[in-house]
Amino acid sequence: MHSVLASPELLERILSFHGAGENARYALVCRAWVEPARATIWHKVDKPCALLKLLGAPECTVRQREHRMPLPLAHNVQRFNEIAVHVRVLCLGKGPKYCIGSITDAMSQVNSACNMPLLPGLRVLDAASMELSPGGEIPFLCHKLRHLTIQLPSSRSGRTLVNSINDAVFRASGISSLAVVASYLTRPSALQFEQVLMTLPATFSRLCTLSLPLYFLTPNLFARLATTSLTDILFSTCARSHDNRGDPRDVLLGPFTHHDVLSVGTPFAQLTQLALCTDLANLIPVLNNNRFPVHNLVLIVIRAARQPAHADIHALCTILAQRGGGLRTVCMHLAPPRNSRNDTWPAPDQSERLTLGDVFPLCSITGLRRLVLTHARSLGILDTGIDLFCASLPRLETLVLNPSPATDDSPFLTLSSLSVVARHCPLIRILALHVDATANIPPPTHSPITFAHLETLDLLSSRLCPETRRTVALFLASILPEPICMSNGGYDSLDEAQPEHQYREEWTSLQESISFMSTQRLQLAMLSGLAAQT
Repeated sequence: MHSVLASPELLERILSFHGAGENARYALVCRAWVEPARATIWHKVDKPCALLKLLGAPECTVRQREHRMPLPLAHNVQRFNEIAVHVRVLCLGKGPKYCIGSITDAMSQVNSACNMPLLPGLRVLDAASMELSPGGEIPFLCHKLRHLTIQLPSSRSGRTLVNSINDAVFRASGISSLAVVASYLTRPSALQFEQVLMTLPATFSRLCTLSLPLYFLTPNLFARLATTSLTDILFSTCARSHDNRGDPRDVLLGPFTHHDVLSVGTPFAQLTQLALCTDLANLIPVLNNNRFPVHNLVLIVIRAARQPAHADIHALCTILAQRGGGLRTVCMHLAPPRNSRNDTWPAPDQSERLTLGDVFPLCSITGLRRLVLTHARSLGILDTGIDLFCASLPRLETLVLNPSPATDDSPFLTLSSLSVVARHCPLIRILALHVDATANIPPPTHSPITFAHLETLDLLSSRLCPETRRTVALFLASILPEPICMSNGGYDSLDEAQPEHQYREEWTSLQESISFMSTQRLQLAMLSGLAAQT
């Protein structure tokens, strides 16, 4: 019996289905379960206080925002070390942030007592979320670390980005993924850090993934990275979304031409994922050159740095369709980030609606799994256009078509478009649309085509009215699976502020009615099946 319980495959399967509390109780079943349970419980630590408490239950003072650490006792250090070897991911999750300011000080005491890497098996460290890097050396660095997120230091900290990088090279030379985030406290400017960022691929010999703030991939940096072996150039993410950007004018400075990027022998030879913010008119010549490996890309995220012309949008979609047959994810953000202040964009109501003709070339990428499209105004696409669009993309798993425009335009799409998506895209899991939900819509009289795998539906910016509330609920209950999450977020590649949904409360309350009606529908179907058998 003990040999069966000690089977690694069985333990991994059992422990992966339960939380920390359940796994702690399961570890009491037999001695062989103790270490696997510890490895599961402590694999990811998003509350660093839990580690500190192993050393003597620090006293947290909310007002003073500090930890009062007693001198670690020898037996506490031994207990800490027994747990520390299992930690693989360290970050600060959601919740109170009053303890983050003193984690570095508390851990420095532990470091002196242990005289060894605090977490020797650590693979992923988010030093930015815990604000570890700006004021001093980054603790927790070790040679097994592979993914590191650091925050740009402020001028008041007395440290530079070079200091943080040197720390990482000395104590974590095996880093393969590096993310850099900015804070408004640093007054970030891409030009200030441009020269240092250019040296990162050469500094970290194993670096494959580089993630930068929104406006940090300048033309000069982009041209320099063309000679590297990076596989992923992405946007970094930050809990405080309005911080991690920089100055949009930085990505519009200097000559961003295809000659700069394509002057090397084989530019971006190993690149498979690309996220950048620039002027579409400057990007098109680069992607249209046969030497640029668009055919190798599986993901591309494009943020327009200024108002793009409709001809440029169509040209960009055409190039991606013709040369990006391997693309699985396409995200095009054709509006400025929310809560941003820049002079490179006109007022939202001064732009023209995006039409189906502008983006229809993307339908040629039949292997597309994820499509995200945002614009300042509601899309000028009808239900018939969605029918045509989705019929060419049967493998879509995520479809986000501008669910939260910045203007109050009446949407062209209706709730009937959901049935169209369900019919053509059976694998869809995340769907976000801006639709007209004010009109009466009768539920299907025959057996409707339902969503088999839909998990998240975002209609929160679509207007509801009390008169049609019941018919809307009946229609959605007939096509939506149970349970369904009606929310926003989780689909945007950019870490930007979530919009304020005017109709969130209405849709949230409607979800309860939809769930009740869906349950009734399933029960009636079961009863009909039993009646047919008899």
